[in-house]
Amino acid sequence: MRSLKILGELGSISVIFGMFCVVLNLIVSNEYRPIPLFPPCIYMIGGGFVANFVFENYEGKIVASIVASLKNIISKILGVVKAYTTRVGGGPCPTEQSNDFGKKLRDRGNEYGTVTKRPRRCGWFDAVAVRYTARIGGVDALSLMLLDVLSTFETIQVCTAYELDGRQMHSFPGSSEDLWRVQPVYETLPGWSEDITGVRKFDDLPVNAQNYVKRISELVGKPIELVSVGPDREQTISMLS
Repeated sequence: MRSLKILGELGSISVIFGMFCVVLNLIVSNEYRPIPLFPPCIYMIGGGFVANFVFENYEGKIVASIVASLKNIISKILGVVKAYTTRVGGGPCPTEQSNDFGKKLRDRGNEYGTVTKRPRRCGWFDAVAVRYTARIGGVDALSLMLLDVLSTFETIQVCTAYELDGRQMHSFPGSSEDLWRVQPVYETLPGWSEDITGVRKFDDLPVNAQNYVKRISELVGKPIELVSVGPDREQTISMLS
């Protein structure tokens, strides 16, 4: 309870701070634009947006309010997302693979709790959920992590829509009850067998890996600026250069 209270206080402070910066900006410049109150820095917020925000989880609302307030004073919000889907604990996960594919994703991605060692639930990339998250979070661009985990898959599935009661939908459901009932609509993409952990330029990736990244960007509607092909910092490909 103490941690929730602290999170609540931080969220309130962040919202007030964001409003203060907007008002100050209007007074100083008579325009609505971000103002550089601090030296260049990176502000990182961790949290499962969909798992928290949609299901009225307290911490999730704090994360959402912090991001919303900071949008007024920062130059860019970079959304960090895996090249596939993972979830911890209960709750709906439309693209979860409770089969050999899911186990392979889990083992290749080392998807086990850092402390508890509890296996995470794994599945194919859910473009519907990520597109929704990017929209409510004010995301400007994406950082696509763990692309190397998908190496050796002959084909890769991407969820492009949901089906509910015989009707195809491309927007995220408005209730958790509906999310439990949806069936993912998949698009199948060719995979690649090459080891990409040593690649440092996007053009050096296998063609199918490049096409996968481009397709994710198209489906989410956001540019991808960073791609990771391993756990080390050097294994990050910048799409800006």
